Amino acid sequence: MAIKEQLKKDALWREILYSSNTKIIEDALKSLRDNGSVNLLPDIFSIYKGYKGSELGKKIFNFLCDVKCTEATPLIISLLDDVEYLPLKQDILSICWQSRLDFSDYLEKFIDLFINEDLSIAFEAFTVIEYLELDGKKELVEKNIEKLTQSISDISDDKKELLVDLVDVLRKKL
Repeated sequence: MAIKEQLKKDALWREILYSSNTKIIEDALKSLRDNGSVNLLPDIFSIYKGYKGSELGKKIFNFLCDVKCTEATPLIISLLDDVEYLPLKQDILSICWQSRLDFSDYLEKFIDLFINEDLSIAFEAFTVIEYLELDGKKELVEKNIEKLTQSISDISDDKKELLVDLVDVLRKKL
């Protein structure tokens, strides 16, 4: 029964969030800060996409940086691979390092983004990695240092110096 009620609440929130009235959206975000459902995050990211660069976009971005629900972590990570949110990849990574959520289980994901994406995405991934708390994850860190070291010949020249810095950052976390 509780799941059905939550689905109804989420549907009502979606109706409000997709309003064309920015004041209504702002008020909804204020309410959702304390009473929101993690299920609404993809909708909020979609709305952010439409308002990015505007005053409301800044408020939505700040809202997303302030998410505290630990169940949001895998959802946010999944958005990095979703074609719909491709234009927001840099912003999503920025939210990862600015939020208080723990993304340490996704070190390898951030390493892959660093290696495979352009400089702007790589820089954001670098910053996320810099902020990760990796205590007790020595094997994971060592594995990813090796992965980075092996990728140096394949990586673009504009990222090579950053790669060396990233390896140093990871070594300090051992």
